[in-house]
Amino acid sequence: HIIAAARIGVGQVICAWGANANRTKRPAEVMKMLKMQDIKALCLGTTQDGFPLHPCMISYDRPLLDYAV
Repeated sequence: HIIAAARIGVGQVICAWGANANRTKRPAEVMKMLKMQDIKALCLGTTQDGFPLHPCMISYDRPLLDYAV
């Protein structure tokens, strides 16, 4: 669904899975899929561990940044 939505939209995906992402392999799988399809990954900032911030606890005026693992 992520890839299909990015293709229909503007070829970008905003990643925002937060600090708990270290509990699963799914973020790495998603990033691999995005790279394979040449879809640009963006985020609203990163955690201390380098995961894209979840938007629940940040200000609304954050700019989008490139995100790459």
